[in-house]
Amino acid sequence: MFQLEIFRDRSLVATQPLRPGELTIGRDPTCDIVLDDPLVSRQHARLHVGDGEFVMEDVSHKNGIVIRERKVERVVLHHGTTVRLGGHHLRLCLGGIGLPSTCCAEPPVVPSDGPTVVLPAYTPSVAPSWSLRDPCLSWKERGAERVVVLDARRRTLGPGRDADVVLPLCGPPSPPLAAVESRRGRFALTRLGPRGSVQVNERPIDQRLLADGDLVSVGGQVLAFHCRG
Repeated sequence: MFQLEIFRDRSLVATQPLRPGELTIGRDPTCDIVLDDPLVSRQHARLHVGDGEFVMEDVSHKNGIVIRERKVERVVLHHGTTVRLGGHHLRLCLGGIGLPSTCCAEPPVVPSDGPTVVLPAYTPSVAPSWSLRDPCLSWKERGAERVVVLDARRRTLGPGRDADVVLPLCGPPSPPLAAVESRRGRFALTRLGPRGSVQVNERPIDQRLLADGDLVSVGGQVLAFHCRG
């Protein structure tokens, strides 16, 4: 299930499970997600949750939505996309995939009904993906988080030991199924050969440039791409 993670001062302070519908975000206590922040408007943003689609719109016409230090009126969110509202960062996350794992000894309690109230801050065990310096891929393997930093010009992905990044859960041993290549500061995913399924955000591809938060599927193994850009 997708959820919205809420950070303040780089600490995870609340999570909000997302179901189809519309959520209001702001300082007003009547909002579905309440951010106690003087830099947040009383009615700041609206999040539309559809069938696999997440769109956030600015309704304040003043403070706006900030993504990558640019103020926007509307943004489509993907897994890992982080936006800033006032002094808060909000990140869309697919539970169980990506950084960080939201499972911890004392997870924040989110009310089952009524507005989501930001709780006292605590420090997550893993830094959020948007604070990482280097582009990377992350995924869950046998209950553990794995991260591979993309510090080489080209890395191949597959279930066999001849792959640079071995994904044992994506099928029987075979030659690499895909490759991630660095191209002038951007990263491209390329399918290698006819075997195995390679997708980005649930769409089959032969080759595609990756954006921060993209979900990459290689032979059924799902990975998240993180890049501050």
